[in-house]
Amino acid sequence: TETAFREIIEASVREPDRSFFVIVPEQYSMQMQKRLLDMHPDHATENIDVLSFNRLAYRVFHELNIVNPDSMDDAGKAMILRRVAAEHGKELTVWKEQFKKPGFVNGMKSMISELYQYGIRPEDLENMIAGNLKPVLKQKLSDMLVMYRGFSDFIRDRFITTEELLDIFARVMQGSGMLRGSVIY
Repeated sequence: TETAFREIIEASVREPDRSFFVIVPEQYSMQMQKRLLDMHPDHATENIDVLSFNRLAYRVFHELNIVNPDSMDDAGKAMILRRVAAEHGKELTVWKEQFKKPGFVNGMKSMISELYQYGIRPEDLENMIAGNLKPVLKQKLSDMLVMYRGFSDFIRDRFITTEELLDIFARVMQGSGMLRGSVIY
């Protein structure tokens, strides 16, 4: 980090008209910004920004006049999953009664998040279910499909999951003038 910061500072001083972005995990952005300021000879970082991928995405959305999509937190996901379970309870088999148990909704929320994160679509689950699987696994995947579809249908055109934010960013970032010609660490 020390070497990278020295490199960034030297380059930013040499090229004051160029933008430099330092990408860090969300929870470290303020700490890294302070560290960079302390190391900088002018104790200022006019052309250096320290931010997370999500913050960079929101900056690009703002620059491109893209309405910031409302992203949903974990509590919102849990409430939607409870609603989907109530609405589609008759379609569930193995998990029908599980939603009453403590912690089950959090586990389901994590599974849904992972499906989004890894780009698994409902059709992918359908293909798995159509395969030669043991009956219990087939039932669980069928229940997962019911929940995943219900969740996706509910949030469509209303919210995005935090897992989808970077996919949207990846689709629009090439249009950003702010990123063009910048240096990203």
